[in-house]
Amino acid sequence: MIKKFDESMIRLLSTKSLFIFDRDDTLLDERQTMGVAMCKAAIEVFQDVNQQKAIAKTLGLDLESQLLTEDSMVRTATREQIIEALVKEFSDHFDALFTSFLANFVSVPFEHAQPVLELLKRKGIACAMASNDGYDNVVSSVEQLGWLQFFLTVLGVDDEKGLKSKPDGSMLKATIELAGVVPSEVVMVGNEVNDLLAARDAGVFYIQIGPLRENPRGFRPNLHFESLSAFYAAIDAADQAMSQASSEGITVFPIQTPRPGTKLTP
Repeated sequence: MIKKFDESMIRLLSTKSLFIFDRDDTLLDERQTMGVAMCKAAIEVFQDVNQQKAIAKTLGLDLESQLLTEDSMVRTATREQIIEALVKEFSDHFDALFTSFLANFVSVPFEHAQPVLELLKRKGIACAMASNDGYDNVVSSVEQLGWLQFFLTVLGVDDEKGLKSKPDGSMLKATIELAGVVPSEVVMVGNEVNDLLAARDAGVFYIQIGPLRENPRGFRPNLHFESLSAFYAAIDAADQAMSQASSEGITVFPIQTPRPGTKLTP
């Protein structure tokens, strides 16, 4: 007999033909890559002598005499204009440092990320990735892990192609069109409210990985797992149940899709 715990996942594996994954904190451990790179950039940006000189030039400061220059913007600018100039100077330099540091980090997947992709591939279910990072960065991280074999397509934000960041559903809709399927056959797997809202925009089933987060519209995921490991345990159990039933000559029929907000734990 198949446990009730397995039934919802059996339906997913039986009726869905495309899983679209978010990248950061869904498949990849963002804390060990982006978080570390951001901290290093934040420290460096305040210690960099060139940054100090650039700020002095922007504001019109003489670092040696510690006086304002004759054409200093501080003489005529409002407090808000000075802050705006500082923010721009810091943000541009911070972004350059952050991008540089991030390029030197190896992407760190969660423990069961690859097993999830391998299982879905074995079941003949297509996978795709939709990330709010730029397209080149997304492709680079997937190539670095040797994961291109698992994905039908990998998408990132691309203004020229009209692919906007989530919560806009354009990346999901483009993937659905490319795969030649309909929204009812698609699952979005993510970890943030933006992923949930993008799934709603595209009209697809949504699985939340990690803590539930409040959203202004009160939407809830169709399924919720505390971790990617818990999600893997669920689909692995369902896969084993289906294999056992098949070996015993039993046909497994999909059952009703769980209501939004359902939480499954082994």
